[in-house]
Amino acid sequence: NSVSGEVQEIDIITTAEKVLFDVTNMKPGDWAIRDLEIKNSGKQDFDYLFSSNKKSGSTQLYNELFLTVTRGNTELYKGKLGGFQSLIQDH
Repeated sequence: NSVSGEVQEIDIITTAEKVLFDVTNMKPGDWAIRDLEIKNSGKQDFDYLFSSNKKSGSTQLYNELFLTVTRGNTELYKGKLGGFQSLIQDH
């Protein structure tokens, strides 16, 4: 928000702020759950592009990770991360 306390046109907040996954030494049978929340506290709607790509590490592990993307109670994607391309959502 601005110094005057006025609501911004678009004010996007993400939780977690920086890194969603930073895990090492994962092996078959291990699991880790992470949540990413995207919220607009501003006055205007916005479109949000959500995509994924591997920067380093095991391609085999990346492709096998399971991803669920929801908007409220609506499931937008559920499947392996290797099969996920991108989503564009309006908020």
